[in-house]
Amino acid sequence: FAWAGALGLSNADRVIGKEDSTVAHAKDLDVVLGSERTAVIIDDTVGVWPQHAAQLLIPRRYHFFGSSAARDTSLPVGFRAHLLTGHDEEAAHGQLHALLTALRAVHADYFARLDAQRALSSSAPQPTPLPPIVADSVRSVRRKVLGGVTIVFSHVIPLQQQQRDPESHPAWSLALELGAKVSTSLSNTVTHVVAGSEGTDKVRWARAQPRVHAVSVEWLASCG
Repeated sequence: FAWAGALGLSNADRVIGKEDSTVAHAKDLDVVLGSERTAVIIDDTVGVWPQHAAQLLIPRRYHFFGSSAARDTSLPVGFRAHLLTGHDEEAAHGQLHALLTALRAVHADYFARLDAQRALSSSAPQPTPLPPIVADSVRSVRRKVLGGVTIVFSHVIPLQQQQRDPESHPAWSLALELGAKVSTSLSNTVTHVVAGSEGTDKVRWARAQPRVHAVSVEWLASCG
């Protein structure tokens, strides 16, 4: 990526495929010539990066053919592949635009950290420090995605887990990673009800409120 060159790293435009991996069924940055600290990863499969998930930007999978869409169980009901609709995704709202926006935000955050680090080093001479960790910038950008949002879950977290440890559910964890607050009860601070099914009491409540949105679990996942 662009900042790899600015940091004096080689192979800044390297694309790592599964054939480059030194570990079966996983990808790693050990094949990158340069610092792993500064590498941003774009991949639609989280599980193949077990050691570097914090550096990962996850695009929504692109489905032009109906056959590929049929295999994707994460798609909302009624989704139609682009070939079947007769048109591609809009340039201003598609995945490439979203990824470019995210990369620019990570880039700006990372270099703000790097500039601050260099300014501190120049004012107080000391050994050259390692560059900032890009994962910190990715986390910072992700926390802004749902900043100001307060979520209540409905039919998403199993009842036993709600009573025992709702915070450990992946949907709850994702909401926090994206900067949202999570509430266990309805109130005037709630902005979104994330529902696993239609017609629940909380969904009906949300739709009766002028400033509350009833959304799906897929919506939350797409925000991440």
